[in-house]
Amino acid sequence: MIFLPQSLSTFGSDHFERTFKQELVAQDEFARYLQQAMQFGSAAQLDDIEIMLNRVVEIDGDIALHIGVFYHSIIAGCNCADDPSPVEKLNEYAEIRVRIDGDNAATILKPC
Repeated sequence: MIFLPQSLSTFGSDHFERTFKQELVAQDEFARYLQQAMQFGSAAQLDDIEIMLNRVVEIDGDIALHIGVFYHSIIAGCNCADDPSPVEKLNEYAEIRVRIDGDNAATILKPC
């Protein structure tokens, strides 16, 4: 389970977007989610993630977001000297629905 208490506390302020992005990227479950959402590679590269907030609304005291995530993946080979697999970064994109509970900051990620 993901908890985003800093995002919940900054909701409605100018700091929300920056706080949300930093707090979400720091979560291990978010990294696992991106690994599962890959379409082209076999290993997600999480060093260069861009998050776009497409929609942010408050619903019954909860914060509901629709986000787009740009990141990279690679096709991991056997790491042998004669391995023909390319190590080029592949572009990945995932659309995610995020719901932050207004009471305890418990956060759910779902595909769009």
